[in-house]
Amino acid sequence: MPSPFPGMDPCLEQHWRDVHTRLIVYPGNQIQSRLPSDLRARVEERVLVETPDETRGVFPDVRVFETASKLAPPGRAGTQTAPAPGAR
Repeated sequence: MPSPFPGMDPCLEQHWRDVHTRLIVYPGNQIQSRLPSDLRARVEERVLVETPDETRGVFPDVRVFETASKLAPPGRAGTQTAPAPGAR
């Protein structure tokens, strides 16, 4: 009986997670090489998407995120500190 999904390889399909992970590393590396130093590209990481009605997990091929060391402390984003009087 012919496959109901032309072009699908049953042998490859049973190992698809491994094949996908090995292939997606290359685009992740290419994206990383073009990002500023405070951003990172990661592969195979679960991301939670929250809406008022539901929370669900998704697995993007490549996730880009800002590193914690560059993030402002909570409640301090966008604030600036003025130099002390007389300081240069």
